[in-house]
Amino acid sequence: MKGTYALFLGALATGLTLPCLAAAEGCLGPTPVAGRVMALDPRTGRANEVYQVPGASLARPAVAADVLYVGRPYQLDAVKLQGGKVLWSFPADYIVYDIRPTPQTVFCGAGATLHAVKPATGKEIWKFQSKGAVDGLLLADGMVLFGSHQGVRAVDQQTGRQRWLLPGPRGWDELSLGGGGTICSWGRENTLVADLKNGKRLWQEKSVGDPEKWAGFPVNVVASDGRLFSVPVVDEDKGKITVTAADVVTRRPIWKTTLEARLGKHLALYALGGQVLVANENGDNAVFALEAATGKVRWQLPAGKPAVSVLRGTADRTTIFVTDGQSTLWALDRQTGKTRWHYAPPQPPANQYYSILAPTATPDAIYVTVNQLKRSGGGDR
Repeated sequence: MKGTYALFLGALATGLTLPCLAAAEGCLGPTPVAGRVMALDPRTGRANEVYQVPGASLARPAVAADVLYVGRPYQLDAVKLQGGKVLWSFPADYIVYDIRPTPQTVFCGAGATLHAVKPATGKEIWKFQSKGAVDGLLLADGMVLFGSHQGVRAVDQQTGRQRWLLPGPRGWDELSLGGGGTICSWGRENTLVADLKNGKRLWQEKSVGDPEKWAGFPVNVVASDGRLFSVPVVDEDKGKITVTAADVVTRRPIWKTTLEARLGKHLALYALGGQVLVANENGDNAVFALEAATGKVRWQLPAGKPAVSVLRGTADRTTIFVTDGQSTLWALDRQTGKTRWHYAPPQPPANQYYSILAPTATPDAIYVTVNQLKRSGGGDR
């Protein structure tokens, strides 16, 4: 089980088959019928298909300079948004499941390889071989940052050479930029904050919770704008959880908020530009939105209304987008939590189901991947 938890969650969030090294589902996974990328109107949720690949599962899309970048097994596609023409296809080393485009370079993780590709031609600039899956890419200070089996790595965006490696006991840790030149790495066993420039460890402590417990607790730690958000206390008997914010460097407490909620299958925190989203899958309350500065509860949604689970919440200036990962995407007003609109594809055949991934929000459209999959034998997923 060691080293697979974050990869497992990442695979759920992208709807892709887990790599064989995770030994999950016999490395086969569900059978894809088709992968589609839909463009949703930010105001109404009206959907238009912009890309489709029959018989394939697609990753979460990325958008830059009117080009849609989509990953799939052993391939990265660049698609012109106007007209849907495929500009180029790049042969990757493994399943492409994380894409970060810039004007100069498109970076993507494919298995244990980090590829750097020219946006205009799809030609490879360089590639970096890691140990373990290259996922959760962050771009900052001219570096590509990601977790691996050996720890947290920083690779120079121009040369593809490693700038620094911060050794760690676990792979696939969740990374977040803490502001003020810091990076936070959370794993089921340890949480640490390091200097972004040189990878020097500023502090490290054991992650809260039981590392052998698969679901519910421990809860991830995220950093943003100089604050570190965590859930240090879970009282399952009383049905209460405590969310805290502390200074990312000094760990000085800033605020503490206690929420009345019994844990579901999985509780996750997301820092979304001035708000902290607390997603409690199948618990008493599905979603809480807290003010990042004060911890004040801005709004909360009961379980199942609208989402029974949230996979990697995303947001723009006015809206938070959540998906149950299966059949529906909701657009929620940032201030009130009220549903602005929701999107659900047509009902699939009885032996098939959908996997709707976390969307990519742009000012012009909300791009979301909808993978249509066949059920396994007996009708179970």
